[in-house]
Amino acid sequence: LALDERLQFHERAGDAVHAAADSVPFRNWNDVVVMGYGVVAVIVAIAFLPEIVRLPKVAFFFGLAFLAYVIHTTIDSIWGSHYTVAPIPEESAKLFATSLFMLVVVAAFLPMLRRWQATSGTRAELAPPGS
Repeated sequence: LALDERLQFHERAGDAVHAAADSVPFRNWNDVVVMGYGVVAVIVAIAFLPEIVRLPKVAFFFGLAFLAYVIHTTIDSIWGSHYTVAPIPEESAKLFATSLFMLVVVAAFLPMLRRWQATSGTRAELAPPGS
């Protein structure tokens, strides 16, 4: 979401699809691209479900992040930014979702890294600066 916000992937993809399509059955194609991110996130979550379930707090916060994503996407898809108040909860939910997704991924990665180190017999060490 954060990378998309900066590089405007969904705006560009939505504009390209809109130019190729004759009609729009919903507000705009940009929203469909953003909803596609959610579908991809669900598929990735299913692929990593054993790791997610192994850490209950990670599962809880992953669910909370996905809920914030759904809130953000719903507000953006239904109301858009032409209402004065809509951008406030929409952008807040986007910030919350992005931050939680990042923290959850890092929190889930650390135990996986420790297990990998234990089974491989290696230890990841950071080299001091300048060495």
